[in-house]
Amino acid sequence: KTAIAQLETQVLEVEMKALKAQMNPHFLFNAMNSIKGIIVDKEEEKAAEYLTRFSLLLRTILANSEKPLVALAKELEALELYISIEALRFDRDFNYRILVDETVDTSFSEVPPMILQPFVENAIWHGLLPKTTGPLLLTVRIKREEDFIVAEIEDNGVGRKAARARTKPKDQKSMGIGITQKRATLLHEQNEIKIIDLKHPSGEVLGTNVVLRLYDPE
Repeated sequence: KTAIAQLETQVLEVEMKALKAQMNPHFLFNAMNSIKGIIVDKEEEKAAEYLTRFSLLLRTILANSEKPLVALAKELEALELYISIEALRFDRDFNYRILVDETVDTSFSEVPPMILQPFVENAIWHGLLPKTTGPLLLTVRIKREEDFIVAEIEDNGVGRKAARARTKPKDQKSMGIGITQKRATLLHEQNEIKIIDLKHPSGEVLGTNVVLRLYDPE
């Protein structure tokens, strides 16, 4: 039984590494496309700023890539850096906030690296970028519910239905999101990810909220 348990652990570790190996090139490809677009538009100052921030983010990702878990504080630092990079692609005001409940000890709590980024990326690319009127707001909320860290990623964008209408069928499900869902399940069977469509009682679309429950006992 001990040998079987060790083998199962090894298989899990290999599968987790395989998923992360798929995730990183996907993220890097999208980021490099953003830099390319800025350079093509001959926005030299913005391109230089993007490259500087991207280089810092890349070093952070590489430092965390071999770790199954990282301090939540480190994950949020990388996430804020990533969001600030993506904000450069907006021609109008883009507001974001990361709210951490006082019950959460970010230096003690641990989460898988890059677990939030794919959902933030999806919110920005498919929820907020297509929105043509009104303010743009991305909110990340972190709180604790007993043995779980709960992260909410909420945008006031166009909603999933409108996003699907704009996207080719083969691209409708983000590769990054699919990989992240598998990673979360492999890490702990009680981990859970829900996607909620936000609507006004009148039926008006108000955006999307993604809720991640990640096992992290105190």
